[in-house]
Amino acid sequence: MEIRLLTPSDAPLFQTVRLQALKEQPDAFAATYEETAAQSVEHVAKRLSPTPESFVIGAFQDKQLVGNVGFKREKGKKLRHKAVIWGMYVVPEVRRHGVGKALLKEIIARAREMEGLEQLMLTVNAENEPARRLYRSMGFCVFATEPRAMKEGNRYVDEDHMILFLNATPIGGQAARLTGPAMRCAPDGRSTMHLYTGAGTGDSGVPDPSVDPRAVHRGRTIHFKSGANMSGYKWMEDGSIANRVIRLPRTDSGVVKET
Repeated sequence: MEIRLLTPSDAPLFQTVRLQALKEQPDAFAATYEETAAQSVEHVAKRLSPTPESFVIGAFQDKQLVGNVGFKREKGKKLRHKAVIWGMYVVPEVRRHGVGKALLKEIIARAREMEGLEQLMLTVNAENEPARRLYRSMGFCVFATEPRAMKEGNRYVDEDHMILFLNATPIGGQAARLTGPAMRCAPDGRSTMHLYTGAGTGDSGVPDPSVDPRAVHRGRTIHFKSGANMSGYKWMEDGSIANRVIRLPRTDSGVVKET
């Protein structure tokens, strides 16, 4: 499989796959099949002219385009720390073969090289669990759900808004200091396990904000610096802390399971 930037010469292939996506999964995209089918190849080619901050990545198998995803960085001075991922699609024949993950890895790797870029944003149909699961596996989490985000006739589609903080340390490394929404936004999409060192937390159920977090929650597995005694507090969607305090045993492996 080849992962590369799409260029204007790829317009016919891109248009074919884009129309397939809109016909197969109309609730996954804001554009409609009819609107997109009316666009000329020249219009599509112009859209595929890559710049350092706006481009489309494609996945090729046997010289056929089998998946694509778009990237666009915000232009406003106050918005330059954000970029949007759009148009993610993989053809049915190659799903569950790592194509979607490969596309996202390429996007994220490029994003991490951009000076001043801090977070990636995307929207996904709130009922599209395979897509949500893929994004969560790459570190994205839901920070809001927009009801009735799209309307087709008398039918509405809710959308989850997801975010990936690029300055968070990947699994296996020491966690970055996260504050505000980052502390409550985890890969399960609804709440997070935010961990603190045992020192300074006590048994009151109120974590000490001065203590550096030493772990990052990834799904149901908690990764942290080995050899540390850890206490965990369950942060809920509304920002409150659950009554239950989660105790994590000392371990040399750096990986423990939630208890």
